[in-house]
Amino acid sequence: MSFSAGSPIINLLMSMDWMSTVVVLILLMMSIVCGAVVLQKYRSFVEHKKVLSLFVTEVQRSESLNDLMTVGREFHDTIGGTMLGATLSDLKKMMTDHTTKELRSKISHEEFEFFVVRANQVVDKAVLDQEEYLPLLGTSAAVSPLIGLFGTVWGIIHAFLNISIEKSADLAVVAPGIAEALITTLAGLVVAIPALIFFHYFSNELRKIEQQLFVAVDSMQAIVRKTFVA
Repeated sequence: MSFSAGSPIINLLMSMDWMSTVVVLILLMMSIVCGAVVLQKYRSFVEHKKVLSLFVTEVQRSESLNDLMTVGREFHDTIGGTMLGATLSDLKKMMTDHTTKELRSKISHEEFEFFVVRANQVVDKAVLDQEEYLPLLGTSAAVSPLIGLFGTVWGIIHAFLNISIEKSADLAVVAPGIAEALITTLAGLVVAIPALIFFHYFSNELRKIEQQLFVAVDSMQAIVRKTFVA
């Protein structure tokens, strides 16, 4: 299939009616947007995978609050360090006496349970932030075949209109409309298939990140329970 200047494919694209052209342009824009999302998320997830395993290992090796604070400073600009910093900040607020503004040495079991809930909420927020733009891939995977199908139906209608105008069902009359229909179908699939593949790939990677964050949170909670729960 040649796409060089003057080729049948280029001539067909140039001769498409306005509705089929709009459909193809919409799908082209969707493919560009999806491509940008894929590149951005892929770079982001690769960076997280490089650092997160090391972060979790360091947290599991920690034996005290000071160790956790050291890990938080070391990984402060990563998703794990951000989560750890926010969680330790909540712990500090919880341990601060509202009357004297001094830090208490112990917290109650009820306060620890509240701390556990807050820590889980911090992880949920971190995961939710990483889900940004992923719904766009899922939506594109679902919608683009329907847009292509719309172009298909339109092309078939166009072919039948040509038959009624030319008073002939000759192949030369029908072929352009059918070709327009197939082009829009192909364009819809070209957008949908990669979008669906990468949507599921990134969703799986996100579940791995979530699992690692919860492993780190569990280790941190064990240290807090051992050190501060009365």
